Formats: sequence, structure tokens, C-alpha cells
Amino acid sequence: MTKFYILFLFLSFNAVQAKENPIPLQIQKEIKKQALKTNSLGMIISQIKSNSEISPVYKLNENKLFIPASLVKIASLSVLYDLYPISYTFKTSFVSSANIRKGALLGDLVLKGGGDSSFTSEHLWKLVNNLTRSGLKKVEGDLLIDDSLYKKEPALPYSERSYLALSSASSFNWNSVAFYIRPAQKLHQPALVFANPQNSYVEVVNKVKTGKKNKIFIKRRAISSKKEVFEIKGEINISGKEIVKYRNITKPALWLGHNVISFLNQRGLKVTGKVKKGACKGSCRELAEWESRPFPFHAYNMMKYSSNFIARMLVSHLPLLKGKNKGDLNQGMKKIRNHLKTTASINNFQMIEPSGLNRKNKFTPLDLQKILIQSEKKYYRPEMFFSYPLAQGKGTLSKRFEQLSSSAYVRAKTGSLYGILGLAGWAGDKNNKYVFVFIFNGRAGQSAKAQDLFDKVILSLTRK
Repeated sequence: MTKFYILFLFLSFNAVQAKENPIPLQIQKEIKKQALKTNSLGMIISQIKSNSEISPVYKLNENKLFIPASLVKIASLSVLYDLYPISYTFKTSFVSSANIRKGALLGDLVLKGGGDSSFTSEHLWKLVNNLTRSGLKKVEGDLLIDDSLYKKEPALPYSERSYLALSSASSFNWNSVAFYIRPAQKLHQPALVFANPQNSYVEVVNKVKTGKKNKIFIKRRAISSKKEVFEIKGEINISGKEIVKYRNITKPALWLGHNVISFLNQRGLKVTGKVKKGACKGSCRELAEWESRPFPFHAYNMMKYSSNFIARMLVSHLPLLKGKNKGDLNQGMKKIRNHLKTTASINNFQMIEPSGLNRKNKFTPLDLQKILIQSEKKYYRPEMFFSYPLAQGKGTLSKRFEQLSSSAYVRAKTGSLYGILGLAGWAGDKNNKYVFVFIFNGRAGQSAKAQDLFDKVILSLTRK
């Protein structure tokens, strides 16, 4: 009789608990439906109540180490915001030790890079305008690109993809070139291909035909001190829209230099010499300067578009904040790891690099959630929160959560490598707020199922 009574109490308690919090049961059903192995998943959901109390909602393998892919940027971002002054800017300048006579610089013009991770065509144009307003019309020497502020970056896996662009103290357009491909007016005719920005450093071999489907291939065919040659071949749909593809550049300093020449020429300023790497020697003076937007702008670009390039640039710059004379990615990573241990009180992790490309990076879902929760109490919380991609907004969540109600929101970081998927951030509406971390480490063929699971769980949270 007693045993039956205890069983009755146990079942009654679980029935009440399931009614009050049906989420765990829903998640377990969905995991089973998607045929995902539970040991391939790390999940944790907590509710943030109005009094800032954290209430657990669901946990699965929350203390297990997982490869986080780009979710590691959550850790990078938290430390970067702690270490960078909010108003910190990066400066790019033209300098020279040569004299100017009758509008001519009688020697080399030097562009000195300051580690601006978001130095783009717009900013270069403004820097060039600042220079031409000085009355300079001609440079009777070489254009030198000084990228000596950072130590050379550790080798990355070779790939032409833009997400593996090399960082450099003198960088331009995220050290990537964009190829715009348009169909011709008739079938079988060569497609129209444009490199953006156009300059003498990038040469295009166009082998794309106008057809009935989209199938574009890009291969780097040659690299020299003067140019990089890209062969673009395949087919583009005659009735389709313009296609844009991005590829990285192997020599950032020369890429920047040739773009500088192009921009100077557009303003009527001629450089008689060559583009080279080098620094200003002797008594150097500043001729023109571009000062970047403050640090949160760079953090925004890093998170919104999951930029590996910007993550490495910002971490490489950390030693300079402490008075060192060189930026260094390895030294920056030491500061990241030390800060996570001493300030965030996180010890059970492995963090080799800041962007998520390295599979040796490992975090537990619980610790990543801990970092998110800690950021709630930081003075810079509004800027940091705004940098996370917003569902149906700009960034990596722009095409996800289309069924999200108008009164709900999802701000979260995505992560993806072969066989790895992640989603972490905040979700809710005006009455409920959740902080969550979801990670999948399993077979690549099941990544789509894992994403479907994660999205359905988030949608269920926002429909309460």
C-alpha cells in the first residue's frame, strides 16, 4: 500500500512539474523526432526574471566540453569589452620624411596602418581626400605600406574563402575582394564579371557563360608581387539576379597599396614609383590621417557578420593597449584566457584562437551561458547586446526565425563548422526573457536537423 502511495505521489509531482514547465518534455520529444543522439548535444536554457533572478528551465550535457565554432566569439567579445576603452579608435595615416616642392613630394609616401579592422573603400577615399586637400599633386617616389605594427599572424589553413582572410595592421576591405557576376543578354554569351574594388592588383580570367543555371567556381591561379590572378568559370542563369562571391587576398599590404594608387589616381595625384612594403625613415611627419569609429563599431561588425578577420585583428591589438610596441595574436590570446579565468571565473575551457576556426577550442554550454549572464550586469551591456545578430534583422540571423511573432525577439550568435552547429544568446518578449546556449557536435549530415531542433525550441519559448 505504501509503495503504491509513493508511486502515486511521484507521478503526481511530475505531472504538475510538466504542466508548469513543459519545455523539457517538448525538447526530448523533438530530439527523438530528429533522431539526434543526446551525447552530441549540449543545451542549457534559463529564464531571467524581472528581479534579475536566474531560473533554470532545461539542461542537457551542460558541463560537457564541446567545440563551439563561432560561439567562441561570445567569450572573445566579453573580454574585449572589458579591456578596450569604449571610445578607443584606430588611426591610419599618410606620413613622409621627404620635402614638398611645388605640389610634389620629393620622396616616398608611406601609408602607416594602425590595425583598423574596418578600414574600407569609404574610409580610404576620405583619407585620400584629406591628403589631396594639402595641395599635393605628385609623389616622386614609391608608395610604401607599413604593416609593422603587428607581428606576422600564425598560419591559417589555406583557402580562398573570405572567412580565412589574413589579418594585418594595414588591411583593406577585410582583406577580401568581391566578384560581381551578371548574365549576358543572350544564352551562351560570356557573363559580365566585375572585381570590386577594381585595381591593378586583381586580375580576372572570365570563363563564365550565360546559361540556365547558377554554378560558379573561383580559383586563384597566380600570385606575384604585382598581382593575384583569379579564374572564374561556370554558368549563370540568364533570367537570374546578379551573384556576388568573395575571396581573400594573400598579400594584404600590396592589396591595400594598389587600391591606394587607384584612389590617388582618381583624385589626380600621380605616384611615379612602385608599391612596396616598408616604413618611413628619418624625421617623419604626418600628411593626412583617418581615425576610425570607436571600438563598439568594430565589435558590432565582428558579431553581426561573424567576422573571423575582425576577431583576430581586435585580439592582436590587445598588447598595444598595455604599452607594448607590437600587436601579437598569441600574446592577445594569453590575455583573453587569463581574463576569463581571473575575472569571469571560468577554468574548464580551451581557447586556442578567438574566432572559432580552431577545433581545439572547447567550452561547456554552462560556461558560455555564464558569460552571457555576466554581461547583463556590465555598464556596456547596451552596446554589447546590440552587436548580437537580430532575427529578421541584419547579420547571420536575417533569414532565420521567419515565424517569430512581432512581439518577440531573438538576439543570438551562430556558429558553424563541418559537423558543428551552435546558437547562443537571448530570446523572449516583453513578459519573458531567456538566455540559452545550444551546441551540436556530431555527424555533418545531421547539422540541418540540429538547426531545426534549435529553432523550434526558441520559437516555443517565444510563444508562451
